Amino acid sequence: MTDVSRSTGTRTVDGEEARVATIARTHPTDDLWEACTTAERISRWFLPVTGDLRRGGRYQLEGDAAGTVEECDPPHRFVATWEFAGGTSRITVSLTAVGLLGLARHLDDPTARFDEAAFGASAEGRRFVAESGDAWCAAGVASGLDERAQRAAADRSIAFYAPADS
Repeated sequence: MTDVSRSTGTRTVDGEEARVATIARTHPTDDLWEACTTAERISRWFLPVTGDLRRGGRYQLEGDAAGTVEECDPPHRFVATWEFAGGTSRITVSLTAVGLLGLARHLDDPTARFDEAAFGASAEGRRFVAESGDAWCAAGVASGLDERAQRAAADRSIAFYAPADS
């Protein structure tokens, strides 16, 4: 968790103030691009996705949001709408090569699907979810949001992703 930085803030999008959540972590750019833009790779770490993931295409996350890919500049940046529960927001993903040398962790079977349920029920999974929620809470408070509201939001997220009864 210490190699991840999170921040929140505001910026102007289409003439209106928008909230921005940022997470930064070091990964090889080409591999990260593929992980964020191909259906098979997205489903390994998020949700199954269908549709056309090219510029102008529509996507659907299974049981969740849908949207349109508005911009795509491989392997640097893409912008898509995030349409959920009657609202539309925008996601922008920007990748920047930083030229760092690091060690890689290799899996015995890199094609193996990640077992979210088992991870979420494990002590490691619960700790990861709790620490992530706490870090997002701290990032929100640091950007000027109400501490009680941020704590409540973090607690709801932690309870959703790592329920106490699992």
